[in-house]
Amino acid sequence: MDDIKNTDTCTHVIQRKKRKCKLPSLPGGTYCADHSILYPRTAPQGRIPCPLDPKHTVAQDKLAKHLKTCNENQYNYETEPWFEVDVNVRGREELGEGDGETGIPVNRRLCQVPVDELIDVIKVLINYGSTSRVAEKVEDVIPAGTLDEYGMGSEAHYFRNVIPENPGIDAIKHIKQQVALVKILGKEYVNAGLSADSFQFPTTCFVELGAGSGKLSQWFEALDGNHDNLYVLVDRKNCRRKADTWFKKSSAKFLRFKTDIKNMNIFKIKEGTDYRNLSVVCKHLCGGATDLAVNAVLNEADTHNTSLLVALCCHHLSDWTLYSGKSYFTQQFTDPQHFYTLTCLSSWATCEDISSINVQNTNQIMTAANEFLVKPDTYVEDGHLILDKTLKWFIGRCAKNFLNDGRYFALKSRGFVVRSYEYVNVTVSPENVALFAHKPKRLDKTTGT
Repeated sequence: MDDIKNTDTCTHVIQRKKRKCKLPSLPGGTYCADHSILYPRTAPQGRIPCPLDPKHTVAQDKLAKHLKTCNENQYNYETEPWFEVDVNVRGREELGEGDGETGIPVNRRLCQVPVDELIDVIKVLINYGSTSRVAEKVEDVIPAGTLDEYGMGSEAHYFRNVIPENPGIDAIKHIKQQVALVKILGKEYVNAGLSADSFQFPTTCFVELGAGSGKLSQWFEALDGNHDNLYVLVDRKNCRRKADTWFKKSSAKFLRFKTDIKNMNIFKIKEGTDYRNLSVVCKHLCGGATDLAVNAVLNEADTHNTSLLVALCCHHLSDWTLYSGKSYFTQQFTDPQHFYTLTCLSSWATCEDISSINVQNTNQIMTAANEFLVKPDTYVEDGHLILDKTLKWFIGRCAKNFLNDGRYFALKSRGFVVRSYEYVNVTVSPENVALFAHKPKRLDKTTGT
């Protein structure tokens, strides 16, 4: 092991993997920061194994700071009023979700699904996709002529403090999505009579689930006049926390909790009880976490005007035990096992290069879909289903829309006003559907408030 010489990467050999470590070596050394501790003669001074996870090391003078952000640091929130184990896991019994203990389907890969069964599921999706609800387009949210490269146009002055200088292509994509989500919630606030200005969100407690760095909350806070709101950032893992510095420098009040969404009753956050409006916002909250967010607002209290705005994504990670639209699903499919077939098919909408598919040519897409309905056997070769990428994209999109509609009707059945939006063009993000739901605060008959 000692005769291995490499000045660029760590020379430690990982026996389990039978290869050298691929991390860069420390300046002037032959081992990386994690493995140098195994070689005392070459270990940098003042570096010790992390007390929470000895698999990695940390500079001794930065130990206190590291312990706060280490992914192995498990915070104890059991004394917090909002902490309720699995409060958002199965939704409410009133939804007819069942006891969750029987008829649970088994997650399986698409190659494990018999081809005849797969064809039957695809037929249902195609018939469903040709008649299902159509999400409101982004143009319905943002009037034509007001968009520039970033989607802000004449409203750019509202975001002057948060627009980065010379943003790259990836940054521009995120800017367009964040601006569209802000505008959607602003429009809905005006429609609900909660605000007279679509860029003002008075007396609002924002709860960003799956917050990551917290950039979406940062965009809401950047708007003029929103500095008195409360921003609660929730994520079960540590991240770079880019927006935390922003909030600390501003006058806004913010909290960050490292916890699982399934254990958080958002209506019992004590700091948020003084706010008339509670808005749950999520940007690309993956799979089952989306259903945890939906279930979180389905546990709605009567003390707030409750809103949910979630940019949907990663339907292939959806979980039947968490799915909020079970009752809607079983109306269309008698076998719950088809749920995981749908989650697999949903990935077809994102696995192809969207620029190579003419998604605007609906006549061509529907013609191909109808041909499949008439002669599905002609698409089977050697026991496998062979489809062109355009038809696969359409089927994947139908699967996503079906799973979204289950959440849509779960919220609607509980008295929420629900709308879905294609908030950006599919070329900006193939995951371009957002779900909005709102339910007003129930008035106290004695006080009228």
